[in-house]
Order: sequence, then structure tokens, then C-alpha cells
Amino acid sequence: MLKSNFMKQMFYMLLLSAYMTISSSLLATNNSDNKVKLPVLWDFGADRCIPCKMMAPILEKMEKELKGQLIVKFTDVWKSENIKCAKDNDIKSIPTQIFFDENGKELWRHVGFISEKDILAKCKSAGYDLIPKP
Repeated sequence: MLKSNFMKQMFYMLLLSAYMTISSSLLATNNSDNKVKLPVLWDFGADRCIPCKMMAPILEKMEKELKGQLIVKFTDVWKSENIKCAKDNDIKSIPTQIFFDENGKELWRHVGFISEKDILAKCKSAGYDLIPKP
């Protein structure tokens, strides 16, 4: 019994450690010169979810074209190491996209598939006029 409880505690400690690492790196990530904080578009989904798979190329494109303006992140909530992170961010359905300002404050969230055009429009309405650079 002691061994079982110890293993559970170790598992939860690892989960917490992974979450804290992910959270701090996502919400406080600076660009490469460590001087300018950037807003974050964080997509919660799963590699095996069809609408999530449809989001993947859009997010990859945005990550490349908005480099230096926006950090784009993806978390697979069906992986055991990400369950707590999903719960902490109140993810009830996937895909869910959350837009955080450069200080980590949530500005908007969307559940389901969303186009690049609609993401950019939502960002603009939140005060971030992001301009893709091919």
C-alpha cells in the first residue's frame, strides 16, 4: 500500500512539474532576445481529433508567418501528462483556442474549428493587429 501511494504521489509531482514548466514557458515566454513579451495563441486539442487535425496546418502557418508577433502553442489534452493542464485551463471540448496577452491574461477563447481569418479578426478586436509575413 505504501508503495502504491508513493507511486501516486510521484506521478502527481511529475504532472505538476510538467504543467508548471509548460505554463511558465508558454505564458512568460519571451522572444529570442528576452526583451519583448509576446501574446500567446494556445490551441488545446488532440493528434487524433479530426477538427484538431484541420487546425494543425493553420496554426503551423500562423506560427511561421507571425514569428516575432505571436507565440503559437499546441497541447494534446489526450496525453496523460497534459490532463491537469487541460483541467486548469477549463478545457471541456476540443479543439479550444485561448488567446493570452503578453502578461498571460486570457483575452478570448473559441471552441471548435476556427479559420486563420477569424483568428486574426478576433486578435484585432482584442487590440492585436497581427500582420502575417510570408
